[in-house]
Amino acid sequence: MRLKNSEHIGKIIVHPENSDVIFVAAIDPLWNKGGDRGLYKSIDGGKTWAKINKGLPKVEMERIGLCVSPADLEIIYAIVEAAEGKGGFYRTTNRGAN
Repeated sequence: MRLKNSEHIGKIIVHPENSDVIFVAAIDPLWNKGGDRGLYKSIDGGKTWAKINKGLPKVEMERIGLCVSPADLEIIYAIVEAAEGKGGFYRTTNRGAN
């Protein structure tokens, strides 16, 4: 919804306690740069999206794995493959603010 330039979505996570909060890992287009590639968060059920990019690689991100901790819903984990070897394992403790 509303990520018009997304050709492929790697993961969608709906917050287990608030279905208006949604996290998306967009990995499109597969063979070209551009599109809505990256991590996104919606707090209104997908009507609007904010790109989550604080602390993530500044280069083109490729595949993204995403998980919300079942033990603490404030913690989100991301495994990012990125250009120039800049990928890695990332964690936020504030629902993706940074």
